[in-house]
Amino acid sequence: MAPTTLKRRSVVGSTARLENLSTLVLDVNLTVIRHVPWQRAVTMMVHGSVNMLASYTTDDDGVMRELMVRSPSRSHPLPFIVSLVQYVHDPYADFLTARNAKASTRAILARDNHRCGYCGDRATTRDHIQPRSRGGLDTWENLIAACVACNNVKADRTPDEAGMPLLFEPSTYDGFDSTLQEQVWQFLMEQSGAVPSGALDGLGEDAEKAA
Repeated sequence: MAPTTLKRRSVVGSTARLENLSTLVLDVNLTVIRHVPWQRAVTMMVHGSVNMLASYTTDDDGVMRELMVRSPSRSHPLPFIVSLVQYVHDPYADFLTARNAKASTRAILARDNHRCGYCGDRATTRDHIQPRSRGGLDTWENLIAACVACNNVKADRTPDEAGMPLLFEPSTYDGFDSTLQEQVWQFLMEQSGAVPSGALDGLGEDAEKAA
C-alpha cells in the first residue's frame, strides 16, 4: 500500500489544469463509489447531497491552504473527497460486480479512475490497445481509459507503433478497488489526526502475512 499517493494528488500547484481534477465520491459508510468531475461534486455540495471530507490544497507560497473555486456569487473549496449524506442504490454498481460484466466505456473509466493510460491526464474515452480494425476485442485486457488527445494521436496503431507506452496494465474489474479503499481510509484518518502520518504503512501486507 502507498498511503502517500492520495496526499500527493490532493496538493496541486498553480500550473495545474483544473479540468484534469476529479472528486472521489464515497457512500455513507465511506465505501468508494467512483470519481466524478469536480464541477459535479461542487453542484452536489450546493444541493446538500454530499458532505466534503477533504479538499484540494495548494502550497505555492509555502503556506498550505484550501484551493478555492469561485463564481460571481459564491466561493467553495475544491472537493477532493466527498461522501453521500444518505444511501442511494446504484444499479450500475450491481452491473459492475457481475462476473460477465461487459467492458463498457463507463466501466473502463471507473476501473482506471478516469486516468489516461498514455499520459495520465483525465480520461473521458476508452481506447482499444490492439485496434479493432486489426482484431482487437472489447475485452477488459484490450481496453484502457484515454483522454481525447491521446486517443486521436494513437489512432489505428498499437502503443508500440505510436510510441505511446502504457502507464499501467489493464485488468479485469469487479467494481471494487481494495487498495484504493485502504488508501482512502488511511488518508481520512490522518487528515482527522486519528493516527500519525504513515502509521498504517504496510498494514495490508501485514494482515495478509498473518492470514
